[in-house]
Amino acid sequence: MALSDLVTCIVQRGRKGWDVTYASEGRTPRDFSDASLAAAIERASAEVASLYSGKPEAASAELQFAIYPWRGDAGKVILDVAEQPDGLKLRDIQGTGIEFQSQSIEAAIADAERYLPGTDGAMVRWIRPVAGLTPRQ
Repeated sequence: MALSDLVTCIVQRGRKGWDVTYASEGRTPRDFSDASLAAAIERASAEVASLYSGKPEAASAELQFAIYPWRGDAGKVILDVAEQPDGLKLRDIQGTGIEFQSQSIEAAIADAERYLPGTDGAMVRWIRPVAGLTPRQ
């Protein structure tokens, strides 16, 4: 199976932490679970980077995280993550005007609970270029 220009990594709360599942038209790493959200995202990023390492598809491929930290009908609020020199900027791409800064992805989840009128139906999207990811050592 070939590599795709897009790998979606679905991250949701599980029984003992965060469950990670991949979706793509091409090859993907194996699904896994991790105790912390930050560790799950870093591991998923490193595994995708390793899969694409040295391949021409790495130049244009993207890793899209769909993070579901809350219950509900996801998609009412989609907080898009942009990396900034001093942390992460999140803004709702559904038009509510919600926008805030956070120091880390785990802080962003806690901050969202303060900034959103309710988290039912909210999710976080983070798109990272595969070329900028560091493979596993």
